[in-house]
Amino acid sequence: LVNINVSRTDKDELIVYIGGENLVQGEVFRPLAAIEDPDNNGMYKVLWKQTLTDVTIQSGELAGLISIRDGVLRQNINDVNAFAINLTDLINEVHRDGFGKNNQTNNNFFKHIAVSDNVEGNFDLNNDGINDVTALFKISGNNKVDASAAIGITGTLTFVKNNALDQEIKINYYATDTLLDVIKRVNDAKIGVVGYINHNSQLAFKATIAEDTDKKNFIIRHLEDSGQLLVGYAGILKESGPQGAFDYRRVDDIRKIIASREHITITPMFNPASYMDIDDAIKYDIDSIAAAKGKDLGGTGDYNTSNGVGDGSNALALAALKHKHAMIDSNATFNDFYTSLISRIGSQGEEAKDRIASQETLLKNLANLRESVSGINLDEEMANMVQFQHGYNASARVIAMIDRMLETIIKLGQGV
Repeated sequence: LVNINVSRTDKDELIVYIGGENLVQGEVFRPLAAIEDPDNNGMYKVLWKQTLTDVTIQSGELAGLISIRDGVLRQNINDVNAFAINLTDLINEVHRDGFGKNNQTNNNFFKHIAVSDNVEGNFDLNNDGINDVTALFKISGNNKVDASAAIGITGTLTFVKNNALDQEIKINYYATDTLLDVIKRVNDAKIGVVGYINHNSQLAFKATIAEDTDKKNFIIRHLEDSGQLLVGYAGILKESGPQGAFDYRRVDDIRKIIASREHITITPMFNPASYMDIDDAIKYDIDSIAAAKGKDLGGTGDYNTSNGVGDGSNALALAALKHKHAMIDSNATFNDFYTSLISRIGSQGEEAKDRIASQETLLKNLANLRESVSGINLDEEMANMVQFQHGYNASARVIAMIDRMLETIIKLGQGV
């Protein structure tokens, strides 16, 4: 099950080691404990019960299972969660702009269960009973922008990378850049935040999977602009510079954002794929499905008036999302991403089966080799015993015959 080493200090005392530490020494043993790891999504880890320090498990069946759980399975679960939250958020974003047959608007199509019931996004990340972070998944600007036009301003965007170091990453933008240029620069940096232009021609940022701990999945860690790109141009932050920066490590930092609350999505509950479901407003009244597109009568970007019965333009917009490169962190459509994910999981399953078969064959060959070297075949040993017995009897008769011959020769020599 786990890697162990055995030694003796004397003939009466046996010592069993795990990872270089004593598990058993003579009549004394150290108990182990399986305890939930809050930094690993509630998964269990093995500790020495008395000291609560990690047990070093380097090989064996348990090491293999832990490696698969924290490696392959974690990646696949996170990818499924990323698929679920991006699909949910994008469809909800479009659906909220439409109107149902009952003239209702601003309804989600899928449920969004936030990690915090606090409208400010404040959340207790370290489980000490006190909110210590502002957990935001997505922020869209208030202003419509032309993504292909030169922005005409210069400055530096500052982000915090989604790893344990929380290191600052700075990305410059220049007057000749377009927003698409800046977005590409941000996305190529792989900092845990991706930028895109949403269906309302607004600049938006979404958080991705965390590199350090699953508890920080889908949390934007830092947004700062030394200039006006995220401030007056896109309408995301209230102020430029460090004093206007949004940082997840402070509570109530949503107040640094000028974007309206309908343009902000709080980070979802852990493992959003596990509770993906149709919103209750749709479940209990299908007339709430926003098939009609709204009209922006005031030019504010708010689609506040329905196009009326018979309009299905919002339904078409929702259907078109199937072909949109919506999995922005991987630049894939939902269908492509899902197909690739299923294919990868299938390949990993087949690879695991092949490895098991290979290991079983190797184990069988080693067992046969050991048996051939040290094993005892009773039938073969009995046959050998009979053969040796016959050989002994024959040898005894030969020796007796030689003895008589020598005796005869001696007598002849004596003239007897």
